[in-house]
Amino acid sequence: AVVATATATSTAVAASRDGIDGVFIGGTDNDNDGDDDDDDGVMSSNWLSHAMIRVPDVNATVDYWVGRGGTRTSYRRAPPPSGSETAFVSIGNGAEKDGAPPSDRCFSLEITSLPPSEKFRPGNAVEYFGTSMLLDFMGDLMGAAAGSKPARKRGAADEEPNGFEVRSVASGPGDYFSRICLRAAFNGDGEEEEDDGGLRRTEDFYTRLLGMKVVASDADLVCLRFKRGGDYGVPTTLVFVRGKRDEGLDHGNCFDHIVVSTGDVEEAAEKLKTEVDDGVIFMQPKDMFGTKIMGIKDPNGYKLYLAEMDSRIDEST
Repeated sequence: AVVATATATSTAVAASRDGIDGVFIGGTDNDNDGDDDDDDGVMSSNWLSHAMIRVPDVNATVDYWVGRGGTRTSYRRAPPPSGSETAFVSIGNGAEKDGAPPSDRCFSLEITSLPPSEKFRPGNAVEYFGTSMLLDFMGDLMGAAAGSKPARKRGAADEEPNGFEVRSVASGPGDYFSRICLRAAFNGDGEEEEDDGGLRRTEDFYTRLLGMKVVASDADLVCLRFKRGGDYGVPTTLVFVRGKRDEGLDHGNCFDHIVVSTGDVEEAAEKLKTEVDDGVIFMQPKDMFGTKIMGIKDPNGYKLYLAEMDSRIDEST
């Protein structure tokens, strides 16, 4: 079993192309730019903490992810009279644990209930969620030991209960929640401005302002990672695909926001205030949920919250 696991791991790492126009995604070099690790100042410690989706059925969504190769519920909050049921799920080797140090954290999906008064509208912002092929390898090995056949064809995609595509993707060992792939907003006018589908301004925002690094790109997509995500390997990759001229970006009401953990929200706010246009910062730093948090919007209208996540003492509250 040990030999088989090692073989599966090396095979997955070697499978560095996953069918997205042959773009290289695997490996563990998230930087490869020759820069000093501290060149982004306060943003150098950023990591992708979690993303929130609002769904009609929290339990069905959690059950899907729990069945998707090792996902587990990190914690739940009982809904207050005016609130929503919420669950956090994370996948595999980096799963958050009560009292775990920040270096043991991994990306989580926050799943919260959509108010009954709202009609569920997923929009077209989410292209897919990607989980590591290593999960399939491990599942196949465990199934083979028990005498069963693979539950899913390796590399196959399926849909979670809310209609989002979930792909099994090639990735180096690391966070098993390998990718979030979102659509950029189209920004070309056909003549005076070259159409890049919104990718270049998106890349500039996440690299120049938030300290992410480009790990792969071509005319149709850009793949971004923070330098850290934990001490267990490759962190979650944020992928943007080009916007379409004939199909506008519809955010819907399901994919709500992304949370980036940062070391000092006040310092991050001061940096951003000197570099962004009015309206980018939609929420000034404030104390919420036992930590300090601020809100910004990227060029595509996606909401991001910068939060001092490592300062939370008791997540169960």
